[in-house]
Amino acid sequence: MQDQSNGTIQDQLEMLYAEREWLSQELGCCDAESIVDMVRSLESQLCEIYRANEGRPAVDDVNTQQLLTYVHDLSQALDGLYAEKNITLQIEDDKPVLRATWKQITTPQTEGAHK
Repeated sequence: MQDQSNGTIQDQLEMLYAEREWLSQELGCCDAESIVDMVRSLESQLCEIYRANEGRPAVDDVNTQQLLTYVHDLSQALDGLYAEKNITLQIEDDKPVLRATWKQITTPQTEGAHK
């Protein structure tokens, strides 16, 4: 006897294949074992990140917020003076390093421009 709420067996099979195709496109795998392995690997990596960052001040720490506000204000002030800005965040020695560079684009001066 067929359950009408879930459609026909063929509908269920088509839905199963469509779901497996979607999983394959999104995750690169569609079988349960591979997906479980992927999730466990991600959990392990996340735990390692937490262990590596134990004891570091939280982002909502008052000193951290003051520093971020200072960097933001400095960035805003420099933005108007320079034509190009580049900001990178890198991990060096297991610590995040934020680097910002501002470049002024200069144009050649004509001979009569200087007095």
